Amino acid sequence: YEENDLRKDTAYSIFYMGINVGAFLGSALCGYLGQKISWHLGFGVAGGFMMLGLIMFLAFQHLLEDKGHSPVPEIMAQRKFGLKNEYWFYILGVVIVPVALLLVKYYQVMNFVMMPAALITVGYILFASFRYDAEARQKLWAATLLIIFSVVFWGFYEQSGGALNLMAERNVDMTVAGSPLPSAMVNNCINPFYIVLLSPLFAIMWNWLGRRKIEPNTPAKFGISFLLIGVGYFVFTMGGNAGAATGLMPLMYFAMGYFLITSGELFISPIGLSMVTKLSPVQMVGFMMGVWFLASAFGHDLAGWIGSQMAIPEAHADGSAFTIVESLPIYMNGCMQIAKVSLVGGAVILLTSPLVKKWMHNIH
Repeated sequence: YEENDLRKDTAYSIFYMGINVGAFLGSALCGYLGQKISWHLGFGVAGGFMMLGLIMFLAFQHLLEDKGHSPVPEIMAQRKFGLKNEYWFYILGVVIVPVALLLVKYYQVMNFVMMPAALITVGYILFASFRYDAEARQKLWAATLLIIFSVVFWGFYEQSGGALNLMAERNVDMTVAGSPLPSAMVNNCINPFYIVLLSPLFAIMWNWLGRRKIEPNTPAKFGISFLLIGVGYFVFTMGGNAGAATGLMPLMYFAMGYFLITSGELFISPIGLSMVTKLSPVQMVGFMMGVWFLASAFGHDLAGWIGSQMAIPEAHADGSAFTIVESLPIYMNGCMQIAKVSLVGGAVILLTSPLVKKWMHNIH
């Protein structure tokens, strides 16, 4: 697409739907196998499908034509210590795998990694921005500010992998037609199911609004995403009130809350991918896309802290276990706090969107 093609947000919505077809099938399969047979098998099948994905990529790579090639082939062809620079990237990728495994095993180390990584990343972006003219520099600043906003969104959204997962297991009535469904399967595949369902509708909506010159700008879309996730968590609290007597939230409220949270995700995640490509200088697009996903990592870190505030104690002082009637209000209090902060955050982003839009220089 051209630099400011209005169809970009639509294209990334369709791309995002493709990702979530795999997320839906993978979550359903992993959750079912894990709870019914073995979690080793549930997670192990991922390896087979990743190999299938690699085979598909290699078989159909010709369809990409010349897309994805290095913008600086002459540098990649240079040699260091007898090897091309290109091969050093592959070697570095292999070396990073055991490092990543160790960070997962000794996750406490990340407490000392995340903040320095954030400061170094933002500092480098600010330093690099002065290589460019004023317009390109302000576009880069706008992209960075929106990426920082996304950290808070992911901190709330990623409760789906922690507190909401545990809440689904303990405090959501998973009975459908008289049979209980595996909670992990439902919790982890309901979001990608909604994305696959909604993405085509969002793509049509962006095109329809764009043709009429009334499509919200990118900062406004970010603000709306916060409002939607806030309302979604408020629906969870409504479900908690409806199930207070039994300690079990009706599944309908759980599904409705996720519907709104997923709608919020579609206002920020594919839009953020599109935004990075539109606002970053061509030499920094790859780096800034990495920063976008790094923000997701910071969001996960924030989500871990938020989830710890919603954790159910193992037992009362007398050693007796918490009942589901006692655990539900703890989750509901956390959901209400997230809802309040999300709604306020959305309002703040909407109010500041004119300034960010000014920095974007006619990029929608």
